[in-house]
Amino acid sequence: MTAAQRWISLDCPDQWRSALDGIAHAFGHTWESCCALQADSGRPTFLYALETDAGRFVCPIEERVFDGVTDVVAPSGFSGFFGVGDSRGVDSCWNDAASGRAYVCGYLVNNPALQNNVVFSDGTYAKHVYVLDLTRSSDELFDRLSLNRRRALKHWEAGHTRADGNRQGSRQ
Repeated sequence: MTAAQRWISLDCPDQWRSALDGIAHAFGHTWESCCALQADSGRPTFLYALETDAGRFVCPIEERVFDGVTDVVAPSGFSGFFGVGDSRGVDSCWNDAASGRAYVCGYLVNNPALQNNVVFSDGTYAKHVYVLDLTRSSDELFDRLSLNRRRALKHWEAGHTRADGNRQGSRQ
């Protein structure tokens, strides 16, 4: 597979935006978001852009150094890899790129609310993430819990007191 990889810095906003062009992505992928977060963290931040014969893929990266070793995180926590085309081989390209930069590990989580076609073949990349609709009331969310989760929460509430010293009321 032919692959071209780029590490686009925040100094190149036009290149960053161009790499995102035509790829469904979250706000956390944008130059604006990453620039604002980098202004707070001070850490080197890049957009990893991969173009293969089969597609184009992106992932914002923030480098963290501790005790002389570097790991990476997605700056906003849920930006991760997104792209268009066949993602087979993206994991291999990323692993080569990460090894070349001597990263010891990475914390890259895809936004669970977005449709994503980037699939890593290594099962350690695939975890389940559940999304709660926080526009619903607490009671609606509680009612949607499994019976065991409702029991566990009632048990927990019964054993805790509020800041005013009164016992938490249990749900009916």
